[in-house]
Amino acid sequence: MELKNFVFLVNVLCWGGYLVSFGMIKDTFPTVNCGYVSSKGHRTNQRDAVVHSSFVVHAVSYDMAMICDGCGKDNFAVNVVKDNMSGALQMALCNSQNDVKMAILWAFDNCEEVILKRQEDTLNASGVRIFLSLWDLTHKKEYLAQLGDCRLYILDNFRNIICETRDHKPSDKKEKTYIERCGGRVRYNGTYVGLISDNPAAYGLTTSRALGCAHLKQNKEYLYRPKRGPVNAVPDVWYLDLQGSGAVEMLITSGYTKIVDAYQDKEAVKICLRDAFSLSGEDFYNKYKCFKNDDSLWQFKVDVEDCKGDTCWSYVAARIIYALPYFLGQNKKMDNVTILLRSCYWQ
Repeated sequence: MELKNFVFLVNVLCWGGYLVSFGMIKDTFPTVNCGYVSSKGHRTNQRDAVVHSSFVVHAVSYDMAMICDGCGKDNFAVNVVKDNMSGALQMALCNSQNDVKMAILWAFDNCEEVILKRQEDTLNASGVRIFLSLWDLTHKKEYLAQLGDCRLYILDNFRNIICETRDHKPSDKKEKTYIERCGGRVRYNGTYVGLISDNPAAYGLTTSRALGCAHLKQNKEYLYRPKRGPVNAVPDVWYLDLQGSGAVEMLITSGYTKIVDAYQDKEAVKICLRDAFSLSGEDFYNKYKCFKNDDSLWQFKVDVEDCKGDTCWSYVAARIIYALPYFLGQNKKMDNVTILLRSCYWQ
């Protein structure tokens, strides 16, 4: 059965479950707000993608947010994940009786299979790093899946970072061990993954986990398809209690984190983040305006058409991106950047 048809069938079968679920939790059912912005920066192509969807499976209400950070020669891997992840996750939840961790792992594996079956083993096959956040609104749980160097911040009511995830880095002991066991090596001071017997012209990867990247996946005799490392395709999955009203979840691609991680004054970055939520638009832009009379600044401005979802969160995300040149410095290039903000308010 085609995946899209199956998803439609799941929605039809679960419609009754939705009514039951809503009847059970109507007194405390949350309002979910989600908005996001993507900017190409100095690149000519946009390799980031965002998916936000809500669905009900077996009387459990879910809200999923996912950001994708593409790499390689094209957007093939990103587009596969963007088009298939939500449907694959719904199918897996239905089949597993809402075993969420197992469902997430299966959905990632399904996307990996689709990519590698259709991807040519070139020197620069496309890949995608992912951060997925799945809210179980019925049981007030949050399931997180990280693959690569996309990152999550959880902000409290005062917009201070109270939770921050750690990227998958090739230099980390656990990641390096996996890479080397799968026929790879870590190069360039622990920041680059490649094959031991690779072509010097082949592209490596600056993170240790990704879907796709067929040229960095080894064939194994006991496997049906090439999916073993050195680049790992299995995400880390864990869960938290869903934050109460007022907290904000921030998903960000590596284009943002590379800039703020390199900036020495970490406190200034935190202040900027709080200012994006608290200052008026005019005050914020005046405070973080930089490179006056520099015509290239327009590349960092975000049009209204690029703001998706909840207007409030979209404009906050746009402010954060607008301020990035303040921390980047003049004559430096900015990568693709995507920021997604999401919150829930319990009625």
